[in-house]
Amino acid sequence: MLADFAMLGAVQTTTPPGLVFAGLDLKVNFLRPVEPDDGQLEARGEVVHPGRTLAITRATVWNDEDKPVLLATGSSIYLPGRPASLGEVELSEPERAAPE
Repeated sequence: MLADFAMLGAVQTTTPPGLVFAGLDLKVNFLRPVEPDDGQLEARGEVVHPGRTLAITRATVWNDEDKPVLLATGSSIYLPGRPASLGEVELSEPERAAPE
C-alpha cells in the first residue's frame, strides 16, 4: 500500500486540478523481509511516463538502513470529464434469499 500511495501521489502531481485518475495495475517485487518492529519505511514514487491517457509509475520502499525492501511498478488512467467526487452514494441492503 505504501508503494501504491507513493505512485498515486506522483501521478497527482501531473494532473491539473479537478482531473480524476485511477490506478489500473500494480506489480510488486519484495527484495528483503521487513518485520513489524523493524522501524520506519520510506517510499519514493515517480512518474516514468505521463502519457495522454495513461501514467506509468514506479516506486521504491526503503528501510531505516537505507536499503531497498520493495520495488513496484504500476499504471494509472486519466479520466477527463468524470466527477472528482462520488457525491452522495446510496448503498442498499443486499437482498435476502427467500426461505425454501
